[in-house]
Amino acid sequence: MEIIQTNRLSAQQIQSIRSLQKLCFGLEGLENEPFLSNELNTDLDLACFYVCFEDHGLVGFLSAFFPTGDEVEINGFVHPELRNRGIFSSLAAAARKTYERHPFHQMLFQVEPSSESGKAYVRSRFPHIHTSEYRLRLSKSRWQEKRPLTTTIGTLVEADGEYRTLFIQTATNLLREEAGFVQRMLGNPERKGYLYLYKDKPTGVLQKCKEGENLTMIYGVAIDEKYRGQGHGKAMFTLALDSFFMSCDSLSLEVDSHNPRAYGLYKALGFEIDFQVDYHSLILS
Repeated sequence: MEIIQTNRLSAQQIQSIRSLQKLCFGLEGLENEPFLSNELNTDLDLACFYVCFEDHGLVGFLSAFFPTGDEVEINGFVHPELRNRGIFSSLAAAARKTYERHPFHQMLFQVEPSSESGKAYVRSRFPHIHTSEYRLRLSKSRWQEKRPLTTTIGTLVEADGEYRTLFIQTATNLLREEAGFVQRMLGNPERKGYLYLYKDKPTGVLQKCKEGENLTMIYGVAIDEKYRGQGHGKAMFTLALDSFFMSCDSLSLEVDSHNPRAYGLYKALGFEIDFQVDYHSLILS
């Protein structure tokens, strides 16, 4: 058994991972694809991919996602015919050795409810569910049915030109992310940031990323705490959804069980649960 640790995957490695993923996902009906790029991680130099090979090729894979300096999200899989041999445990041990040397508080292992192998693995090691995350989806036709009749109370502008610096400042404050990280996201042509203004004051932010020809992912959503509970979240999303659906047929976003207010808003706007992922916590010393 050989485990390779890297912060960037080669084209050949990605092809092998995709082939193994297709096999594993088809067996248990899984949908939670791992990130195969490190561009969203706070530290671009830190290893985030763990690839296990044996004589006949790739047998296991683990991906680590750390958009903040507090938590590391773990996703991965092992060839169905080679499970219960300690392959994933070896991958997880290698990852833990990396991240416990850094200020991360915990590793969160992602498990879909349909993954019997994943549930069996975490049940005996760290059974506590730290949080559950739901991927919600909204179609263009459903938005046309559910669109609220709201009075415009703000404006939404794209984070370019004169608004770029203001967006970076606002997103850094509201999302508690580093300015360099936000700036790097804006540099990706597939990603765009939007600033919500109320009485010409920056009040909220959201971002979008094109995931496919007809699917756009919304992320990085926040409203200034002083303006919450006043209808600004609904107003910002109404403006955003009207704009986004001019160029795509489906929108998706993620929300966790610790944010019931946001979940309630998204459901009211017509978003429906696509699938669920549970996060099991391993506290790092």
